[in-house]
Amino acid sequence: NAEHEKAFKSFQTALQATTLQPEVWLYELKVPLMANRVMPIDGSVLLKKRAIIELHKGGDKKSTAKKAMARSRKRSFLCDGMDFAEAFYCCTRTEFLSLETAPTDAPIEPSATPTTAELLPSENKA
Repeated sequence: NAEHEKAFKSFQTALQATTLQPEVWLYELKVPLMANRVMPIDGSVLLKKRAIIELHKGGDKKSTAKKAMARSRKRSFLCDGMDFAEAFYCCTRTEFLSLETAPTDAPIEPSATPTTAELLPSENKA
């Protein structure tokens, strides 16, 4: 959506004005991301559902929440033993600045799925 594209470009512009070297995490909204990091969210999924319903005051709130829950459940096949998960595309500052848009053109394929250990962030990362 246009608002998300503006936020994407604004963050790129802000990042160009600094020498910081963050790891950038792009969050999947309505269009599936080419995920390279998945986080289990079983412990917070009900909070997510309530937040979505609250955020989408107009329209069919329950339908929007139901679709979001379905996406989270679908992603969970990447997290052993979890029922719900969130997908992210994580990259370096340099890679993020080289992107024209968020990488959304490659679906997650179970046959090419990294292990859970590869997808979850390291415990000792800052």
